[in-house]
Amino acid sequence: MKVAPPTPEATKGNKFVPPPIPFARPAVPELKKNACLVMKLRSDPTVADSQTYDLTVKYFRTGTPEDWLLFLRDLRRILNGQNITTGVAKYTMIRCLIMGDTLAVFNTAAQAHGNETNPNFDLCLRD
Repeated sequence: MKVAPPTPEATKGNKFVPPPIPFARPAVPELKKNACLVMKLRSDPTVADSQTYDLTVKYFRTGTPEDWLLFLRDLRRILNGQNITTGVAKYTMIRCLIMGDTLAVFNTAAQAHGNETNPNFDLCLRD
């Protein structure tokens, strides 16, 4: 069996769709003081005298799918590191970290899903 590379005529209608998260790694931008928030987190949030560390989180306004995934990773770290377990506290924390259209979409989703509970928080993040 012979496999021939496709001819230019055969690939004329096919358009390259770039991946949502590019393979090339961009340079890490320097965060300005008004574009981020420094959170103090505990290694073991249930122990009052456990070791603390700082996490700098960029406010999320808009961005690529990768930016959103990285923001969610940092949000989960904050929720765990500050022992935020109730739905109301989670809603309050994310509203401090998102701005602009992202905040408007989140608030619309929160209103549509009803009470500020943990399951509804996850639904709002998906929206």
